[in-house]
Amino acid sequence: MKQLIKALNDANKEIEGVEKNAQIKFGNTNYKAVSDKDVKINIGRVFTKHGLVILPTNIQKNVEILTEKDNYGKEKTVFVTDVLVTYTMYHTSGESLQFQGYGQAIDTGDKGAGKACTYALKYALIYTSLAPTGNIADSDRTDLETAKLKKAKILDKIKKAKNVEELTNLYHATEDAVNYKEKFSLKRKELETINFDEI
Repeated sequence: MKQLIKALNDANKEIEGVEKNAQIKFGNTNYKAVSDKDVKINIGRVFTKHGLVILPTNIQKNVEILTEKDNYGKEKTVFVTDVLVTYTMYHTSGESLQFQGYGQAIDTGDKGAGKACTYALKYALIYTSLAPTGNIADSDRTDLETAKLKKAKILDKIKKAKNVEELTNLYHATEDAVNYKEKFSLKRKELETINFDEI
């Protein structure tokens, strides 16, 4: 495997950093990311020059189906796809080595597997070539982590409301309050039963 390692080492010396030129915007999410195209162009051309080719040789996939409500209370299905892809790097000498990449995607249609595989390859290439990108993650939090954090903050605010007026103002200020209607109703009943004269 001497020739492959030398070729990979020589390639890595030539690979320059990959800029975060893609702007990702959806909902309240807004961040800069490394585009799949830029990674493939910057790293792929140098690997090719040094006789290196990468092929996916095994994909393990898991799909979790979730049902959630949108801002209008309508249910929608979300597919969370996780993939663990094994890649084989071949050198023109005939030598090869295997490595893996992990990807996750959240999609409401049939594009989850493709997105997850794209993510897996993109970061497998970045890590294999040690190409600098600034912060290696496209975002500090995943979409799911961001949603969970947002939900926890809203539930905490509902819990801490001191009176019906404060609760009502919170309801009107919450972007997707309809998703928390039951929690708001329970808190309102709790606040209405408090006898402030006894406190």
